[in-house]
This record gives sequence, C-alpha cells and structure tokens, in this order.
Amino acid sequence: MNLKTISLTAFFSIGFIFPSCDWATGDCGNLDPVPAYFDIEGMRLLNYKVKDEYDCCGRDLLDSAAVVSADLFRLAINFDVIYFGQIKRPDSDGLGIMNSALSCSPEEPGFKGSQEQIESMTVLTLNDWDSLHVAGATINDLLYVYHLGNRSNLDEFLETNMSYIKEEQISLQLEGASDTHAAFRAKVVLRLRNGEEYIAESELIRVVQ
Repeated sequence: MNLKTISLTAFFSIGFIFPSCDWATGDCGNLDPVPAYFDIEGMRLLNYKVKDEYDCCGRDLLDSAAVVSADLFRLAINFDVIYFGQIKRPDSDGLGIMNSALSCSPEEPGFKGSQEQIESMTVLTLNDWDSLHVAGATINDLLYVYHLGNRSNLDEFLETNMSYIKEEQISLQLEGASDTHAAFRAKVVLRLRNGEEYIAESELIRVVQ
C-alpha cells in the first residue's frame, strides 16, 4: 500500500470536523445563529431589465425614462424588512467524511419568509396604457408574477397564494407593450391581513415591443 492509498484510507476512516446539517430545521452545526424570518417595514417599486426572457442570468436597474422591450422588462416589488426569530444551533459537531458531504452552508437571513399574509394587491397604471387601461385603472390582468421560480397570472397568484410571503421581492412582467408604446409608470397598493398597508410608485419608463 503506497503513501497515497494510506492517506486516502485515513481520510475516509477518520474524517474531519464539519458542521452537520439538521435538514428539518436548517441548523448547521454550531455556526452563528441566523434570523429565520423577516417582517415587512416598507415597500419600493423598481424597474429592471433582465438579461434574457427567462430571468435566469441577472438583471440591471433601469433609470428614469429608459426604454426597454416588454419581454425583458420586470417591475419588482422590493420589501424593506427587518429580521427576527434566530435559529438556535446545536453545540455538537458531526464527524467523518459522510457528515462533511452532507453538511450545509449557512442559510441567508429570513430564509423561512415572512409571517405576514397578503390581503390584497392592486397594481395601477399612472398613465394611459391602452383604451381599456387608462390612467388610474388596475392592470392586474396584464401582469404575470414570478414567485419561487414559478410564473403565473397575477390575479390567479393572488387567488391561490394568500399564504405567507416567502420572498423579499415579487417580480412582475407586463403582457406585451401597448399599441402606442406608451410611457409606463405604475403604483402598487398592498394590504396585509395584519392591517398594514404599503403604497409605492415606480419611475417613468417606456416599454416597447
């Protein structure tokens, strides 16, 4: 048995100390505690251009008066949050290579989502978009929502997802551009079941085909 074989045998037999992961709670050894939940304190509405239509490869924040094609435009509802509910880490560490292979990285703050629920969400256009959606009208029917990797009509999403908010951002996509390539500016009114209400407006941009 050569030195390389002996070293590998010792590595797999003895292993090293890594934080082991409790898959039920998300605890990772005795790493520093991570706050599990977030509480919504405010809301902002931002315009983004994604790098591809599937929104998989990053996005750029758009300046006021920017021009963007409808398929690459995203209206992002960004929540201002505070974190709470720290996960308590166990004091013991796992041993051995199998534990290290199953070890996990620290979770991001707020990884369990919010304990607040949506009562209603209305998106309004602040300019004449088309003949059916004039200034002050709701455009919920023109929007798709990206949430937890899924894409669905906004109204359908609200009907079936009145559960706890899971992410700090909700990304919306317009269903095409208007016939006149009208300037686009939106207002979101969000009401939560705990009685809180948040209102935000986006910057003016132009959405084209």
